[in-house]
Amino acid sequence: MRQELEDLTTRWEAPPGSVPSALIVLDDDARVVEWNPAAEEMFRMAADHARGQRLESLRLPEDLEWQPLLEQARATRIPQHSQIAALPGSGAERYVQFSIAPFPARGGAGGGILLLGEDVTAQVRARTAAEQEAVHLAQRAAELQARRETALALSSGRDQDEGLGGV
Repeated sequence: MRQELEDLTTRWEAPPGSVPSALIVLDDDARVVEWNPAAEEMFRMAADHARGQRLESLRLPEDLEWQPLLEQARATRIPQHSQIAALPGSGAERYVQFSIAPFPARGGAGGGILLLGEDVTAQVRARTAAEQEAVHLAQRAAELQARRETALALSSGRDQDEGLGGV
């Protein structure tokens, strides 16, 4: 597995430690074999603690179902994207999205999984703020429409009253 990782990073021309995203490499048993400094920072977990652990036991985003994502990536050999998940124990609420890509072992049998985690907290917060603003604007538009309809009804009533007063 180490050789496959070295081959992979050579193709990228960048060592795992220099990748700005959380880079996690799993062996064919879903055990961590590589955990870069960005992963240490994002998940507040030392590489020495993570290496050798099964991914599910690390409880990264607790609400993310890893097994189906890993199985689908292996079965299809097509990179997958996880849903956005909240990071546990991060103090302020933070969100991460994973890209999950299988890579074959030498000889083609088995192989590992490459996970790239991106902190998408800013995007989630911006989308949430935009959604809240859209709700606020829709409520305001409904209030203005109701006022307009009330004003038209009152105006129509006055017009009718004036028409009766002239009789």
